[in-house]
Amino acid sequence: MTALTEGTVGVSITAGHIAATDQPMHPVIGQQVSMGTDAAFMLHITPEVAKQWISVLETIAEGNK
Repeated sequence: MTALTEGTVGVSITAGHIAATDQPMHPVIGQQVSMGTDAAFMLHITPEVAKQWISVLETIAEGNK
């Protein structure tokens, strides 16, 4: 069985509103989140990856201060 991190694909996303779905967190691939009002984009994110993203997203949220 191949690890989930192998075969990683790079994507570019123009981010919109994001929200966790009502689906329970999957023990391997994490929480499913949806983006956009029509929930056209779904993403699974693990707690570890979410922690890595937080500092980057906080910097973006602060703007050019």
